[in-house]
Amino acid sequence: MIGQRTEVAAHPAAQWQQLAFLGGIGALTFALAALLGRNPAYTTLVIAGLATLAIAVYLYRTERFALWATGLVALAILLDWYRIVTIPGFIPVGATLAALTLLGLLFFTQSRERPWIRVPQLALWAAILLITAIEIPRGQRVTESITYYVQIFMNGGLAYAAGIQVARDMASLRRLFSFLGGFSILIALHAIAQDLTGTFLFVTSTWESWLTYKGNYFLPGQTLQRVGSFLINPDSLGVFLATTTPLVLGLCIAGRSRLERLAWLAGTVVMVVALLFTYSNASWAAFGAGMLVFLFLVVRGRWRAYLLGFGSLMALVLVVGFPQRVEALVAHATLPREYALRFAVWHTGLNTILGNPLLGVGLGANSYMAHENLYRVPEQDVLVFHPHNSFLEIGAAAGAPVLLLLLFVYAAAMRRALLAYRRSDRRGQVLIGAGIVSVIAFTVNALATNGLTLPPLVVLDWLILGAVSSPGLVGILARPPARMAPVVAPVAAAGELSTSSGRSAAAELPTLATSGSASGGEP
Repeated sequence: MIGQRTEVAAHPAAQWQQLAFLGGIGALTFALAALLGRNPAYTTLVIAGLATLAIAVYLYRTERFALWATGLVALAILLDWYRIVTIPGFIPVGATLAALTLLGLLFFTQSRERPWIRVPQLALWAAILLITAIEIPRGQRVTESITYYVQIFMNGGLAYAAGIQVARDMASLRRLFSFLGGFSILIALHAIAQDLTGTFLFVTSTWESWLTYKGNYFLPGQTLQRVGSFLINPDSLGVFLATTTPLVLGLCIAGRSRLERLAWLAGTVVMVVALLFTYSNASWAAFGAGMLVFLFLVVRGRWRAYLLGFGSLMALVLVVGFPQRVEALVAHATLPREYALRFAVWHTGLNTILGNPLLGVGLGANSYMAHENLYRVPEQDVLVFHPHNSFLEIGAAAGAPVLLLLLFVYAAAMRRALLAYRRSDRRGQVLIGAGIVSVIAFTVNALATNGLTLPPLVVLDWLILGAVSSPGLVGILARPPARMAPVVAPVAAAGELSTSSGRSAAAELPTLATSGSASGGEP
């Protein structure tokens, strides 16, 4: 049954087998590292490969699929994008391979206790991948087109399917959001450290050169630096924080204890402060729009007053604690040229779509720039790599049909998420609602940035959208709760148990809380 969870106690022998396996992998790693120690490149590859294998087996054996799914986001940001580990000959497909492995294991090892959940709109995804694959040779650079295809369209579909498979009930959805929230707080802390100390922790030589080339993203005419953490670009970090902050705030409201709520509340404060240090106008607008929806969709009663009070207090803290930075944010947001140039860039992007409505101009930034002058409006006095609107970029690169198909998948997923929201209990509504707000904030941001076409952020958005729209959630909430298996008591102790109506007494026992909300109660 879709979404039904079966609790099985771990056998001590199984735990020893896992420890023995991990120990064997570790011993083999050190042995091969010693043999290949004269060649650091081979040693790095061996260690990375064996460590990845050990982690994958451990996560699968312990069924920590929510942690694995969060690892897709971490790999997309830290490995594929930032290249925090230098691996010779590395191709940015870490998140792709991890997602394929996760989905493959879940599909080929499905069982009655852990069935495969049907992926909605799978035919549309197949059409999107087929059309965009055909367009690869039309790009200016084939290698760039292939990379764009894998990191934007293929990773988007894989992350969407992974979110659907992982979010089988409210408990698994909570675990996924908890891991994503914890990872987001770590990124925010790294960004704050970058701002306060002026030092980029764990910086690589490649990105250090890039930051120097970009003037460390200092605000024009200011002494303040915009921070981007491992996403490098402050606008990209702003998209990430505006998207994940609603998840952390939702976990705070849905917390089961005062300590848990305080911990997530502190994380929310950290992320809002980090968002300030990005000075990203689009991200603040998206965050504001998300919080407005959060106010009416997620919270009710006294919690609405609490949220308004928290927002007011947070605004006061930012103004009093960081007055210069708030002034710089306002000044950056009120520059007339910013908006005039942005509208002109959008106009050029729309002209590009109208000039190439069926197949677009080809995948990749170079393909767009090769055709940009043909459709550029006079108000756009500089060349750009993309139209600063994710939907315009997809339409210009792959054509209007691909854009329409993606919008249909998006709308259908949001409809399922709202259906699950309506059928859930109050605590479940907080979690699903927080996920919906997260997707809304990301979508608003995508109207002014390339968030939906930026490789490290594509996985994040589609993973959350797949999770909150999983048919597993809707299936659980749509059907009656499952009954516990009959309990047979010893005849000598109590005789045959039955009710006055002749039914088994086991039928009167409490039902399983398959929605993961057994604790009940309004948060």
